[in-house]
Amino acid sequence: MADSAVPDIRSLSVLIESLKTLLDEEFLLLGARDLDTVESIQERKMSLMEELGNLWSSYLESSSANENLPVKTEFQSQLVDCRDKHIRNDLLLKKQLEITKNLIQVITNRSNDQVNIYNRLGRLS
Repeated sequence: MADSAVPDIRSLSVLIESLKTLLDEEFLLLGARDLDTVESIQERKMSLMEELGNLWSSYLESSSANENLPVKTEFQSQLVDCRDKHIRNDLLLKKQLEITKNLIQVITNRSNDQVNIYNRLGRLS
């Protein structure tokens, strides 16, 4: 393996671990419904993913990716893990949005029903 490929491997490893840690942090924040903090880490997450994507592409184009197949396979496995964590976080966020929409609908329908209980004179219908 060429010496120039070693920093790429180390950088890839660091970026993947950073992304996994950030995705786990995001999951905990979503669970705690700390949406302000979740929103604040999105830019960092997107930057990490972009940097990781660029480095991964250059790594795949290099000869070291084919020379060191076990490392490539391990990176692919870790990237699949990151993808799964991202999907998990997305599902949790969608579920929370669905619950919030349902609560708003219940509250809105209940207040509409309460309005219809009274006639124009303010008496029960």
